[in-house]
Amino acid sequence: MSSSPHTPEAEKEARAEDAAVESKQEQEQEEGKQDERDAVFVNSRVFYLEPKQLAAMLQDKEQAKGVLVVDVRDTDIGDTMIAGNTINVPAGLLTQRTLEDALSRLGTSLADYKTVVVHCMYSQVRGPRSARLINSFYPNRKFDLCVLRGGFCSWFSSYPKLLQPAQPYP
Repeated sequence: MSSSPHTPEAEKEARAEDAAVESKQEQEQEEGKQDERDAVFVNSRVFYLEPKQLAAMLQDKEQAKGVLVVDVRDTDIGDTMIAGNTINVPAGLLTQRTLEDALSRLGTSLADYKTVVVHCMYSQVRGPRSARLINSFYPNRKFDLCVLRGGFCSWFSSYPKLLQPAQPYP
């Protein structure tokens, strides 16, 4: 791959891919072809989490300690991210090592969390793909692995008080 994941071309490509998947899913829903199970699960070990469910978890101080949010946006990260134990590892850079390096900057490890929530801007492509990748890194994991339905876009508009300044991956 010759282009850096932090170029305008890569951002445009990621947005186009997200939009294409979203369009296809909308079409499938209209045609009645989307399996009810797809609305809940990304695969058998990764499921979707509604923004209101994550908000409830983060607003409970004790429960929030066990929640890790993995933001896989890259050049589209902007100025804010979901508040709490949140790390940014761009989808194009996500490996087991980069994930663990980002966690070490928080002073934690995955063993400290009961729930890991992954998202990108819309959670249509990069978020689910990254969650499946994390699932493959930890086949015997003890934490729940989720994708935030609607991604950061749905979170940003619904929960502006549960945001913090972005801390992009170095």
